[in-house]
Amino acid sequence: MGSVSQPVLSVRDGDTVTFEVNDVSTWQIIEDTASQGLKHIDDSKYYPLTGPVCVEGANPGDALVVETLSVQVADFG
Repeated sequence: MGSVSQPVLSVRDGDTVTFEVNDVSTWQIIEDTASQGLKHIDDSKYYPLTGPVCVEGANPGDALVVETLSVQVADFG
């Protein structure tokens, strides 16, 4: 198993949080990128999304429910 990163955020049951997530390719793909350019993507630069997040009081094996209230997307992606 890989190493576990330290939490970037700690939340309690019922908290509402907002995540702003970057493009997974870390901006290696832009609107003008042609399909041939996809062969040259450096996968070591992939963005690992957001987190990890510590949910206070949660224990290994607990089931967590996450409600997505809204999703906003950029002009390109």
